[in-house]
Amino acid sequence: MEALQKLTLYIHILAGFTALTVGLIPMFAKKGGKLHINAGRIYVWAMYMVSASALVTYIIKPYRPFLLFLAFIGIFSFYLTYTGIQATKQKKEILPTLGDWIISGIGLLAGVCMIGLAVWNFTRGNTSFAILYAVFGVFYARIASHDLQVYRKKAIPEKMAWFFLHMGRIMGAYLATLTAFCVVNASKVEFIPPLVAWIAPGVIGGIGIGIWTQYYRKKMKLA
Repeated sequence: MEALQKLTLYIHILAGFTALTVGLIPMFAKKGGKLHINAGRIYVWAMYMVSASALVTYIIKPYRPFLLFLAFIGIFSFYLTYTGIQATKQKKEILPTLGDWIISGIGLLAGVCMIGLAVWNFTRGNTSFAILYAVFGVFYARIASHDLQVYRKKAIPEKMAWFFLHMGRIMGAYLATLTAFCVVNASKVEFIPPLVAWIAPGVIGGIGIGIWTQYYRKKMKLA
């Protein structure tokens, strides 16, 4: 079991490092170009490995609350990455696959479970965990429930909606991984509170995504 734990940790670190470094390339490369596509594929598979290894790490050590939260973040990262990629396949019409329904259903369930864990941690005086579970849980549940509603309506998406969904979800997954990285390393910097390390990347990154979205809307004359 110890050997499996070490192997999973090495895979998680390597995949996380790959995602954080290679993930920067498609952000700034020409959209739709070979570099964007090829680097994006590496990033996506690295993110899948990050998510899987985070889940396996918790399964090996299910008694550590911190690893449980990281497992949920891993599932969230997978969800954002998966739906971000699926957006590129639904440019003109929303045609959800069975896998889309299942993954979004699991996503909604995971979000609800995180909200439940927020309440449970609050009643036990674990305020920091309660806040984290509440923030990420509500956000996760809202995204998944929105996707399920879109799948049910099968509405024709607005012009270039797939592009902004793809960009938002993929960058959101990047931020989730960056957040985990900051938290793990924040303990080495005494003046950075853990809660700040958890929330700051998402807040700053969210503002950045908003600015980036407006830039492309104006560039595409959609604003």
